Amino acid sequence: MILSRPCFRYAGLSFLLTALLAGCNPIAQEIPPPRTSQTFACPVTQPMTPAYLPPTPYPAPPDDYFWHGSDALWTGLPNDSIWRGLPRNADGYSQKFFVWRVGYDPAAEPQPPLTVSGRRLDGDAPSLTGHVPATHAFGPDIHSAMVTGITFPTAGCWEVTATYTADEGNSASLTFVVEIEE
Repeated sequence: MILSRPCFRYAGLSFLLTALLAGCNPIAQEIPPPRTSQTFACPVTQPMTPAYLPPTPYPAPPDDYFWHGSDALWTGLPNDSIWRGLPRNADGYSQKFFVWRVGYDPAAEPQPPLTVSGRRLDGDAPSLTGHVPATHAFGPDIHSAMVTGITFPTAGCWEVTATYTADEGNSASLTFVVEIEE
């Protein structure tokens, strides 16, 4: 079979393109896919070992929850660190958020200096909204606690940080990771 000159040009161009594309495959394979909730394993907060137990008179955690934190600041998280069935409105998913601190006095601080911030770990989303000012809660089942509302704009994997800053400069922070399910 005799090839004309135009066929050699196409064969040469085809060989060149094949070689270039073959050389690009390893690079394309090294680029990870974008993180999504389907490909991203949320590093939710696990119960500490040994478990954190606040001093008396603070209560034990509710059923299916564990305490996370220290005497300076703690909260209760579901055993699997997944918040399910949160009320949803136009701003996102809302959650009442209780935080305890040894020595917190709701009479002295009816609006405690508690702020909450957070960011989504498995995708782009606006920051969560912490409702300010925080307020106080008291009851025989919870003792004295600080409470605020937080709104997650989307479902997904969220890192949350609560910060308590007293006038005396004593501050404490508490960070955890939860998954918000639709």
